[in-house]
Amino acid sequence: MQGKVRIAAVCCLIIFILFSGSMLQQSLPTSDNHSDTFNSPFPRHIYSVPSGGMTVQLTASVALSESQFDVLQHLTTQFEEEYPQIQIQLEQTAYPMSLEALIHQLQLGTASDVILVPNDWVNDLAAMGLLTHIPSELSMHSEREHFSAVISQLRWNGYTWGVPKDVEPYALAYNEPIMQQFGISPENLQRMDGLIQYIQSLAAGNAVGDGHVISLQVEDSKAILNFLMPYYVLWQKEQQSAEMQLESLIQASHEGEDAAASFRVEAGDVKEWLEEGQFALTVIPASQVRLLQSTSFQSSPLPAAEQGGSSGIVSGHSFVVTAGSEAKEEALLWLNQVTSVQAQLEFYDAGGAFPTLKSAYEQADWKDALEPIRDELERGQSLPGKPGTAQKMTDFSVMWSKFAEGEISANALFGAIESIIN
Repeated sequence: MQGKVRIAAVCCLIIFILFSGSMLQQSLPTSDNHSDTFNSPFPRHIYSVPSGGMTVQLTASVALSESQFDVLQHLTTQFEEEYPQIQIQLEQTAYPMSLEALIHQLQLGTASDVILVPNDWVNDLAAMGLLTHIPSELSMHSEREHFSAVISQLRWNGYTWGVPKDVEPYALAYNEPIMQQFGISPENLQRMDGLIQYIQSLAAGNAVGDGHVISLQVEDSKAILNFLMPYYVLWQKEQQSAEMQLESLIQASHEGEDAAASFRVEAGDVKEWLEEGQFALTVIPASQVRLLQSTSFQSSPLPAAEQGGSSGIVSGHSFVVTAGSEAKEEALLWLNQVTSVQAQLEFYDAGGAFPTLKSAYEQADWKDALEPIRDELERGQSLPGKPGTAQKMTDFSVMWSKFAEGEISANALFGAIESIIN
């Protein structure tokens, strides 16, 4: 009798535990309660079609050139033919919005489901709880298939927060006839001290003819940062010398329009500068080197601080899925289509930046064009992948403008650079 009682008690205990576990499971927050996770992760390449003939609406906002936007539209049309139950509304913004404006939209809940942003914005947005992290099981490509300089900017707090679209190193573009007048060879530009020497000679007004200037695009803070890196490296070793040489550049920029050579940071288009023969030296995104063909201009990688080291800071763009999106699974499915190897090559062919997927550089039809840049991307250094970097770059742009106007010292500017890259 006692044995039967014990058995009954054990059975009741088991039933109680199972019931409690079931209730506890129901009370625990599921993925539906988390803005940073997907509702029901599905295996790679598998998607559960909504029941009852439901249609899922997905919005995506991008700032692309007309030719790249055409590529995106074509890829999206192909996607919708394969998944007719998912409809994508693409929005082409006239110009890239500021980080502040995007944060405002995300906080109001008026942003698109998917947004294309600079890589250095991603972790700032993630740390504010405005993005959805990207589970590896939902991505067509593993992180190892991308260049490490790209992924490092998208990782934060143990998660990845963006799907890479492109990567962009920077390069020097120079007027070869002018450089020959100084007796400078392209090899000189591969050394930081040689590059500084040439820049200082140009700024001193030694070039022959009008319009021989050092020009930088004021809206491209990463180009300016890359231009200043040789001076920053020198500043770490010889602080006073670096500050004096950089300040002499700013003095050259105030010499007036009649100066034979000067240093200018201005709004402008590299293509227009090339057509007008307007500069002797500039720093441009490496993808724009294609514009130099059939001109007197040549290109060279940025010099590395040490043998085998990275040559400059690389940039790039990634798609992010917003935390408020109700179509997260559909967003990742679409992103797998528009960031595939073939898609990245099509964007590049339309004038975009370089593919982030290493396998793109092994494609037979593209190998000759892309192989020269691959080693540089393998060694590439990105801005630190941590929250606050985007704001520091914004502050850097402000400080650069103040330095150009003589309002702050070169030492303060170098301090801002140190804060960004460390």
